[in-house]
Amino acid sequence: MSGEASGSTTTITGFEIFECDLGWRYISFLKLTASNGVVGWSEFNEPFGAPGLGAVIGALRGRILGADPRNINEIVGTLVALLSPSPGGVNREAIGAIENALFDLKARLLDVSVAELLGGALRTRIPMYWSHCGNYRQGGLAAVVGAPQLTSYADVTELGREVVSRGFHGLKTNVITFDDEEVGGRPFGWARHPSASGRDYDDRMLDQTVSTLAAFRDGVGPQLRIHLDVNYNYLVDGYRRVATAVAPYQLTWLELDGVEPGALAQLRQYSSTPIASGESLFGAQQYLPYFEARALDVAIVDVIWNGIGEATRIAQLAGTFGASVAPHNFYGPLATAMSAHFSAVAPNLAELELDVDGVPWRDELVTTPPRVVDGFLEVPDGPGWGVEPIEDVIRAHPRHAA
Repeated sequence: MSGEASGSTTTITGFEIFECDLGWRYISFLKLTASNGVVGWSEFNEPFGAPGLGAVIGALRGRILGADPRNINEIVGTLVALLSPSPGGVNREAIGAIENALFDLKARLLDVSVAELLGGALRTRIPMYWSHCGNYRQGGLAAVVGAPQLTSYADVTELGREVVSRGFHGLKTNVITFDDEEVGGRPFGWARHPSASGRDYDDRMLDQTVSTLAAFRDGVGPQLRIHLDVNYNYLVDGYRRVATAVAPYQLTWLELDGVEPGALAQLRQYSSTPIASGESLFGAQQYLPYFEARALDVAIVDVIWNGIGEATRIAQLAGTFGASVAPHNFYGPLATAMSAHFSAVAPNLAELELDVDGVPWRDELVTTPPRVVDGFLEVPDGPGWGVEPIEDVIRAHPRHAA
């Protein structure tokens, strides 16, 4: 639809939340409808540390209905003020979901892309890497995503060859383990359970880390970019041991979280491998101490948590401290489009992550699934995100009961 007449009155009259099964997890969508029938969408995620997020978003419905969707700053500012006694966590994620849907809606009202609404795209092809490479092919998940199950590090090497043959330029993995009797008791396969010992790591975990990287490097060769994500699972001394162990493999970055800025800055100085972190931070204010401490080479920014307006402000702040940014994106296909528009406008972009393995119906959920050409993600064309969820397909895959 072409742009609105300047004197016309448009309000938000529809506010709907949808949930959709993605095999071992689920994703959610927010749909806002304007009085003239134009819609705006966003994707959000509860399973990644935000139980009850949909309920919080739903509780804000009354603050959204009747508002002019073109006044994004006013709406978001009102929500920030309303939730200021508890400004982070699911409250900030709820604001992010609403902000993202508003950007899509306003861009569609103006018949422009979200990237254009943010000042225009710097790039339409986004450098990217295959994320969680191999992690969804362990155990029962392999059958869910319809991929061969990994049973040995030789299989990991073969997967590396597949990454190359399919034209990707980079991959990211978590630590892959085999024949480890403790794995079943861990909160994640690559995380040591707190009750296992008095330490947050042991030599067996470090050996598994090295074996994972050695197998991938053998499969992809010396030049393809490898990233390792060890998440929230170590204390500083454990991360230091990991940084020492991975140094020979020339990683693009070592990704970790849960470390305060001063300690992370010391780790960055110690490590010969670039350090990436920040996926669980909210807003420029939380990122600022990390930039001031020179703690990061790459700031991981979650667009669906922060909202794309705040995400672009974080990218600008990172750039003033010489840091690059990379979207945290392991969700569904609409979130990938949202992260693509962020990547399109961020001057200091490093790379975008994309889950290649997934349930067979994942890309059927939207009108335009992610398009990878020569190892680059193409930014969707069209107004808004350039992507719209298909409600009938979402309804055909309802969230499983917990």
